[in-house]
Amino acid sequence: MATLVEFGQPKGRDFILITADNRVSLFDCDINKRRHAYIEKQHLSHKYTCSAWNHGKKAELGELAVGCSDGVILIWDLARGVVARVIGDASKGLAEVRDVAFSSDGKSLYACSEGESFIKIYSVADGALQRTLKGNKKGSNKLAVNPKAQAIALAGSSLKLLAEGAEGAKTNKRKLDVHFTGGAKCLVFTQCGRYLMCCAHDSQEVLVFHLQHTSEEIANNSPMCVLSCEEKIQKLVARSNKDQGTVDVLCVLEG
Repeated sequence: MATLVEFGQPKGRDFILITADNRVSLFDCDINKRRHAYIEKQHLSHKYTCSAWNHGKKAELGELAVGCSDGVILIWDLARGVVARVIGDASKGLAEVRDVAFSSDGKSLYACSEGESFIKIYSVADGALQRTLKGNKKGSNKLAVNPKAQAIALAGSSLKLLAEGAEGAKTNKRKLDVHFTGGAKCLVFTQCGRYLMCCAHDSQEVLVFHLQHTSEEIANNSPMCVLSCEEKIQKLVARSNKDQGTVDVLCVLEG
């Protein structure tokens, strides 16, 4: 399993590293030191497959969600250093969790599992299943939440946007013009919520979608541009600067 990494937002000073032996380390990037180390009481009882971090305000560390190969999701309370909640029952033969993502307010957790065409939404407070959303017919392996709107992006072999309205309102679905051979590798929104970036497994290209095009451009749902790299892409990090009107894309390559 590849190492999992997460930066705390919005400052980016805190950095979480999850290694293949399920050890979770929290680093302070400003002073280049490890602040905390986390290990489950039943160490190596799960195989971690994905993670998402809802960073707290000011000195709070928030919560870390970790999806596992046996279908359960662990919610770490980073301030207390314990697994506060376990979502799911491994004895029921659940499908592997492929990706997890916190809602923009941090109160809900989205999760997609291998081979399932729907997305599950859980309450972070108690781990209860709130509802499900129809996703990609062939399943999804990547999720991304728009930080500025009630919308999520789902990627498997195809890419879809789901925009949620008020409670009880119908979810607006929009399929974008892209096909991922072998599934999606990376999927990320910028902080402004206007740009969505993605790439496929074993790909050297980043597709950039602008989510506020004119009506004529929305009709074809095509990428606004394609960024080419010299090697296969392993991870994407994106940021936007509203004052300068710029968007930066960091591509971590195989080499």
